[in-house]
Amino acid sequence: MSLAGRLVLTFSLAVGPVGAQTEEKVNPPEKGVGGFPSLAGPLNAETAVQLGLENSLSLAMSRAQLRQQAAMTDEARSQTRPQLSLNGYGMRSTMPMIYQSAPGVMPNFIQLYDRPGALSASAMFMMPLFTGGALEHQLQAAEQSEKGAVARTAFSLRETARQVRVNYFKVQETRANFQVLTWQLSQNQEMERIAQEQLRVGKAAPFVRLRAQAEVAATQQRQNELQAEQTEKEVALKTAMGVAVDSNFELPKEESPPIPPASLPELLATALAERSDIVAARYAVEEGDQLVSAAVSEYSPKGYLVGMLESTRTDPFAMARSETGYSVGLVVSFPLYDGGMREAREERARATLEERQLKLRQLELDSSGQVTAARARLLTGLQNYDLSKVELARAEEDWRIAHLRMTVGKAIYVEVLDALLALSRARNNQVRSLYSARMAEADLVYAIGRY
Repeated sequence: MSLAGRLVLTFSLAVGPVGAQTEEKVNPPEKGVGGFPSLAGPLNAETAVQLGLENSLSLAMSRAQLRQQAAMTDEARSQTRPQLSLNGYGMRSTMPMIYQSAPGVMPNFIQLYDRPGALSASAMFMMPLFTGGALEHQLQAAEQSEKGAVARTAFSLRETARQVRVNYFKVQETRANFQVLTWQLSQNQEMERIAQEQLRVGKAAPFVRLRAQAEVAATQQRQNELQAEQTEKEVALKTAMGVAVDSNFELPKEESPPIPPASLPELLATALAERSDIVAARYAVEEGDQLVSAAVSEYSPKGYLVGMLESTRTDPFAMARSETGYSVGLVVSFPLYDGGMREAREERARATLEERQLKLRQLELDSSGQVTAARARLLTGLQNYDLSKVELARAEEDWRIAHLRMTVGKAIYVEVLDALLALSRARNNQVRSLYSARMAEADLVYAIGRY
């Protein structure tokens, strides 16, 4: 198994503390607007996440970048292995000339020809014997960079899952608010009908009917605005999932509140150990350390084993003479003075390493803050949800009594309107607290490094 394959297994992430849900199946995808998959059918939050991971373009780009980094690692590894090139020359000259291999061919072949013409074929061999650790450190740096690319792919996976989950809950919240508003509109219309009837028999003043009409109009305006907001949030969900905007999902009508989170120390430990962006930053530090070692190794001598086999036919257009021979040798090079170039490279590598170490510390600090804040918002959402149930029970009883008094003509319009608004507010508060908790949970799952 390749390094990237082993790392993918290492970074396989389990689903976090999101409550388990029964997986729903959607119909086989068809092509929709823009050629993107168009899906239809029932959809819960976790199915939406899975579809998002399958269709996300950003995640696909991260995987392509991972393949690029794996290829760069293979390229660095090739520098530690023997190299062999085959070269052929045909020339006609009136003075000695130097010929070399075509650009990009390694090992490079350079030869002086002092013959009037020749046909030549040669094989060039080169193998590193010692480089002061330069090639080894460069390879290790490339491997650390590849590991970081795997972690960044996992980070892209987490971001995609979070975007889908948050947008899903926003759609659910908007739909729930729309249902509350639809019920409120029907009650306002009923109150308008009663006010019209009471005005006809002389039991209500004209301003009561006008106020009832105004409440109906205001509720309809809010309903129109909420419908446009719902469309906007559904588009955001479909975009995050990577599916066509004309997809038509059936979302469940109700969501249960999430379970309470684990303790803060436990969540912080999980985040520091499993967050893929932190893991990527740690690999970046290790890569920087290897690059420093590679820069230091430039002060060391380097030795290569070289060999060449050549066959030349001199002046093939006149009296030809053939020569065949070989050469084996050891090339040793040691830099003496380079104007400070190696020193500058080492300083740059050390500064890069220090920057990456500081970024890692900053990321660990930011992650701790994200976990703490998300957990606090989740706990607040759960507490507010419990309180909203008490508020809702009281508001429903007040509305029941006010509505009963209205039907027998014992309540004034303002009294009934206050009860209606209180009940609508209580229902909206319950929806808001429920989905605040749900979205805080999605942020917490992301903050601790799960998806």
